This record gives sequence, C-alpha cells and structure tokens, in this order.
Amino acid sequence: MNAPHGIAEALYQSRRVLEGALERDLGPVFSSIGPRGRLEPGILGERFELSSGQTVRDRWLDSFVEWGVGFHNAPQDGPIDDVTLENLLVRNATKWASRLYRARRRMRVRRAAFVGTAPEHDLYWNIAGSDERVPGELSVHVSDSLFLDTGSQAIQFVQRTTEGARGSPDFHDLSDDVRRGGPIFLERNVVRNAGRLIGDGSARAAFAVSLFPSLNPVGIRALFVDKSMQEDATGCLLVQGHERVVIDGAALLVGGEAHQPLAKIEDVEELTITGGFFDAKRGQNWLDLRNVGRLRLARCRGTALVHWNSTDRGRVSEDLVLEA
Repeated sequence: MNAPHGIAEALYQSRRVLEGALERDLGPVFSSIGPRGRLEPGILGERFELSSGQTVRDRWLDSFVEWGVGFHNAPQDGPIDDVTLENLLVRNATKWASRLYRARRRMRVRRAAFVGTAPEHDLYWNIAGSDERVPGELSVHVSDSLFLDTGSQAIQFVQRTTEGARGSPDFHDLSDDVRRGGPIFLERNVVRNAGRLIGDGSARAAFAVSLFPSLNPVGIRALFVDKSMQEDATGCLLVQGHERVVIDGAALLVGGEAHQPLAKIEDVEELTITGGFFDAKRGQNWLDLRNVGRLRLARCRGTALVHWNSTDRGRVSEDLVLEA
C-alpha cells in the first residue's frame, strides 16, 4: 500500500510557502522527506512495545483506540538502545505516536510521517545519558520526516529524574539516567500545522519542537516549522539547558499572531544560528534568547527581532557575535 496523497499535498504546500519565503529551491531537501514505496498496513494500537536492537520499517500503522502511547518503552524496562523507525506512516495516534522512556544511544527515526496525532505529541521521549558513549556517536537522530496536523508538539525530548508520584506503585527513580550523552540531531524535518488543537483547549500551549534540559549537545539542520495557516499560534522551537546548540538552515513561520516567541532558547553556553528564516505576521515575532553565554548569528533573514539576555539586538538579518 502506498502512502496517501495527503502527505504529498502537505509537503507541496509547505514547500511552496517556504520557497517563497526563503527565495531558494528546496526540492533536494523535500524530495527526501517522508515514506516511499509500498507500506505494509497494520495497527499501532494502545502500545507498540520496543526493545533494544529493534527495527520497524516499511509499515503503515493506524490507531483505533481511545488512548494510546504508541511506540513505547516503560521506565522499568531499563535503557533502550539501537532502535530504528524507518519508512513509516503513523496516522491518528490517540494521545502519543511514541512515548519512550530511557532512550539512550543510537535511536533513529528516518523517512517517517506522523499524521493527525492528538491531543499530545508525535515523539515524547525521555533521554538517558551513558558512560559507554563513543565519540561522535549520536544519541538521537530524527531525519527526513514529516509531522503533520499534530495536536500539541511534534517533538518533545526531556530528561526526567523521576516518573510518577513518589510513594505510588508507578514511581520510578530515573536520576541515574542524568549523564552526559551523545548529540541530539534533527535533520531535514518538516513540521506543518503543529499545535492545531491549542485554540480549543484540548491540548497544552507548547512549542512545536521542544528540547528540554539534558546533558546532550544539540544540532538542528533544515528544520522547517510551518504555521503559516494558523491565525493564532504558539511558538515553533524551544531549547533549554544544553551546553552547545547549533541551528543551521531552519525556517520558523507563523502566518497569524504568535502568542509565544518564534523560538525560545535559554540556559545555553554556546549558541550558533546560521542561514535561517524567522517570521511571524503579528504578535511575538522574535527569538527569545535567555542566559545564552556566546551567540553567533549569521546569514539569517526575516522580520523577527533578536532578544538576547534581556536586550534588543535588532533584526535577525543583522549578523551578531556576542558574549555575556
């Protein structure tokens, strides 16, 4: 079974909007995004348990349950390594498309499409560090994927120290996972119409992509967050509590009023933003950079302002090199 026409249409619409904003051909990037070829149909169900070393490939998975956690690894199951989700279509996941605990090393999502997840997130992963990491090895790599019409957030990565209420049977101490890990790398991903349920109160007001504090460097290349169709929108990108963050070739667009900053990046020692496009028609049309030690901003376009450590530094189109 081939992927539905709706994916191609969504990619076409976002490509058209983004090429108009960026004034460059995105064909080479967009041609790699999403599943292709024949996909084996199946059911995602309430949970699709994953274990270390597992690959799920060439599947079309629909959800027919009222509440589900999708691709899943429970806290008590221990850290999980070497998982690949590749060439997948996951539709209408009810709550999460994937909720993983203790995702540690070589976790990969490639050429996937997550469509219509509601009311929560496509990828909600708790990241675990490791003393066994290999130099240059990625902890998480999400690439060439489409996140379409998500109720809340396309991606939320966190590093929790606990899960559940202390003293309850569901309590888990995850403090041993708070260790330095390999890079988190997001590469060539399209997020279209994320946070679509915010206005009706059924989803949390959140950024489309959220990387909460963890002991991992962060690399983001060619992340396209398209909220051009939303009259009222939350933010596009949140990054908190990482030593080094590099963002190259990102485009964050809001077509109506932004009720949060386009990007909020805080508690970062070194931040580099290059070759990006940042624009909201109304509202909080700025990058909110708080407690950022060193900032390099170059070759960016758009009307958004830069707020760095509570000071206004002009528009994103003005190159900056700053140190606190």
